[in-house]
Amino acid sequence: MIFLYIFLIIISLILIILFSSLKLKIYINDDLTIKMKIWFVDINKLKDKKKKSKKPKKGKDTLLDIKNTIKQKGISDGIKEIKDSIIDILKKFNSLLSKAVIKKLNIKIAVSSEDAANAAIKYGVFCAAAYPIISYINTKAKVKSQDISIVADYVAEKTQTDIYLFVKIKIVHILIYIAEITIEKIKRNEENNNGKHTNKRNSRNNDGQAESYGKR
Repeated sequence: MIFLYIFLIIISLILIILFSSLKLKIYINDDLTIKMKIWFVDINKLKDKKKKSKKPKKGKDTLLDIKNTIKQKGISDGIKEIKDSIIDILKKFNSLLSKAVIKKLNIKIAVSSEDAANAAIKYGVFCAAAYPIISYINTKAKVKSQDISIVADYVAEKTQTDIYLFVKIKIVHILIYIAEITIEKIKRNEENNNGKHTNKRNSRNNDGQAESYGKR
């Protein structure tokens, strides 16, 4: 009976862990901050304790890449490229996104520029990029609460961004997603290997036929 109780306790713990939710909080303003929690355990704090000697990576690098893309491509093409990239990334996580629960999605962007005409153009471009992404998220995930505000500010000289995203997803769904990706990769590798073997066989057959024709 003792072994049965131990077995039941272990199974119960595994089920509790599997059906626990991973909490992901993302803050974007002047820099990028990502926080993860399982139950009451703050994963970020654990990482910080393990990597005291290493300097943490700052989200400013990510925002700098975005700014560089906009500078190189121009406002319209740069924002469009970023929008397309974000949607492409989201598409890769479709099955996971459908299981996610977005508790809060707050987006506040005040689009500004030194010139009022440029501010109006930038505002239109931001709306054209942001709303398709928000719409895509709403169609795939369960969004409990959202507050979206994208406005043109003709007084300020610099665009102000304040984004907060709070997502919950069960660990079992993450593991299923990882398993699906792993199986797909294995299948692709097998198909590639089979294709290589087929090409080798065909080339050998062609070489053999060429030799036989040469002898004739």
